[in-house]
Amino acid sequence: MPQMKPLNWLSIFFCLQIMLIISLNMKYFMNYNFKLINNAQTSKNITHHNKW
Repeated sequence: MPQMKPLNWLSIFFCLQIMLIISLNMKYFMNYNFKLINNAQTSKNITHHNKW
Protein backbone atom coordinates (compact mmCIF):
# COMPACT_ATOMS: atom_id res chain seq x y z
CA MET A 1 0.00 0.00 0.00
CA PRO A 2 2.74 2.62 0.72
CA GLN A 3 3.98 2.22 -2.86
CA MET A 4 0.58 3.38 -4.14
CA LYS A 5 0.66 6.73 -2.30
CA PRO A 6 3.03 8.59 -4.67
CA LEU A 7 1.06 7.30 -7.64
CA ASN A 8 -2.15 8.54 -6.08
CA TRP A 9 -0.69 12.00 -5.49
CA LEU A 10 0.60 12.06 -9.04
CA SER A 11 -2.81 11.16 -10.43
CA ILE A 12 -4.46 13.87 -8.30
CA PHE A 13 -1.94 16.43 -9.51
CA PHE A 14 -2.46 15.30 -13.11
CA CYS A 15 -6.23 15.65 -12.76
CA LEU A 16 -5.80 19.15 -11.33
CA GLN A 17 -3.53 20.10 -14.21
CA ILE A 18 -6.05 18.79 -16.74
CA MET A 19 -8.86 20.71 -15.04
CA LEU A 20 -6.77 23.88 -15.08
CA ILE A 21 -5.95 23.47 -18.77
CA ILE A 22 -9.59 22.78 -19.64
CA SER A 23 -10.77 25.81 -17.66
CA LEU A 24 -8.22 28.04 -19.41
CA ASN A 25 -9.23 26.65 -22.80
CA MET A 26 -12.90 27.23 -22.00
CA LYS A 27 -12.17 30.83 -21.01
CA TYR A 28 -10.26 31.42 -24.26
CA PHE A 29 -12.96 29.66 -26.29
CA MET A 30 -15.72 31.75 -24.68
CA ASN A 31 -13.81 34.98 -25.40
CA TYR A 32 -13.25 33.86 -29.01
CA ASN A 33 -16.95 33.04 -29.46
CA PHE A 34 -17.90 36.38 -27.92
CA LYS A 35 -15.62 38.18 -30.39
CA LEU A 36 -17.09 36.21 -33.31
CA ILE A 37 -20.64 37.07 -32.21
CA ASN A 38 -19.72 40.73 -31.80
CA ASN A 39 -18.08 40.79 -35.24
CA ALA A 40 -21.16 39.19 -36.80
CA GLN A 41 -23.44 41.74 -35.13
CA THR A 42 -21.27 44.67 -36.21
CA SER A 43 -21.10 43.39 -39.80
CA LYS A 44 -24.90 43.01 -39.79
CA ASN A 45 -25.26 46.56 -38.53
CA ILE A 46 -22.86 47.81 -41.21
CA THR A 47 -24.78 46.05 -44.00
CA HIS A 48 -28.06 47.33 -42.58
CA HIS A 49 -26.64 50.82 -42.44
CA ASN A 50 -25.40 50.56 -46.02
CA LYS A 51 -28.86 49.47 -47.22
CA TRP A 52 -30.30 52.71 -45.92
